[in-house]
Amino acid sequence: MSIKPITPEELNEHLTHAPNAIIINVLSHEMFAKQHIPGSVNVPFDKIEEYMPVLTTKNQQLILYCHDEECQASPNAAKELAKIGYQDILDLEVGIEGWKEAGYPVESYA
Repeated sequence: MSIKPITPEELNEHLTHAPNAIIINVLSHEMFAKQHIPGSVNVPFDKIEEYMPVLTTKNQQLILYCHDEECQASPNAAKELAKIGYQDILDLEVGIEGWKEAGYPVESYA
């Protein structure tokens, strides 16, 4: 199973045309509160294996993201999810910073 990269433009299309996909921010709760992609949920990397079986089924499409291209949290989370049986995993490799640079909105709970 390969983890597929997704661009901000493709993710924006998914928000409109694939509403069943779950967009997951794998950063800490504090980082999520500061900024996140609208409609995304927060499952910190260290809680992935614990929370995911409660959140969704293994055939659900998952779109993961972290901070930026240097951040390895979302690629590492994707590998962990693949190991435990999740099949359809996309990774926004540029993270939330690349999302913002592409001109898309973010939300915060600050």
